[in-house]
Amino acid sequence: MRNILPTLDALLALEVERPLTTKKDLREMKEYLAVFDETARKLTAQGQDGGAVTAALLQKLPKRSLAEWMVGFNVKARYLDKGNVK
Repeated sequence: MRNILPTLDALLALEVERPLTTKKDLREMKEYLAVFDETARKLTAQGQDGGAVTAALLQKLPKRSLAEWMVGFNVKARYLDKGNVK
């Protein structure tokens, strides 16, 4: 997986009429992504299926809009073997 976390600060350079995000938002997103990645890798390595991994992530991570759909999609797309998606 390509590490994009260091490049997230570039988002601060993008401004229209007001900043699109703050350093605090970026710091929270970096933390969220790190926990997501660590947890998803650990649980899939233990052989847990996509539904179990998604449920565990939704319990562990801070609540976000659309999280349920996005978490499940990302677990299947990035962490499960294509032949073993459950």
